[in-house]
Amino acid sequence: MIVVSAARPATGLTAHRELLQAEVQMPYFALFYDDLVEDYVERRAAVREDHLRGVWAAHERGELLLAGALADPVDRALLIFRAPDRAAVEAFARADPYVTTGLVGRWEVRPWMVVIGDEPAAAGEGGRP
Repeated sequence: MIVVSAARPATGLTAHRELLQAEVQMPYFALFYDDLVEDYVERRAAVREDHLRGVWAAHERGELLLAGALADPVDRALLIFRAPDRAAVEAFARADPYVTTGLVGRWEVRPWMVVIGDEPAAAGEGGRP
């Protein structure tokens, strides 16, 4: 979504300035990997290079911000995306070798409402008053 001031119709130079100052807001999504196979850490080695290639490609496109397994025990993973919609995150999961080879038994994409961070929610929507 592009946010542009709606106080008065913008024309000419004013319109150009408002477009230059427009803030593009892209939603965040959390991708959870659950139901990992027994001996996941050992068994992932066979496809880890392909998995990391996809992870780094998504990161370089600016979609994947953070990713990693949850520790003690390593039984889940969390990947944080910033993408135009959940379809991009779902496409990543469906193509991920950890999913396609059955290392990940279940995955879920959830919208994530950031309260504190680069783009916190507005006051009254969970943000600071």
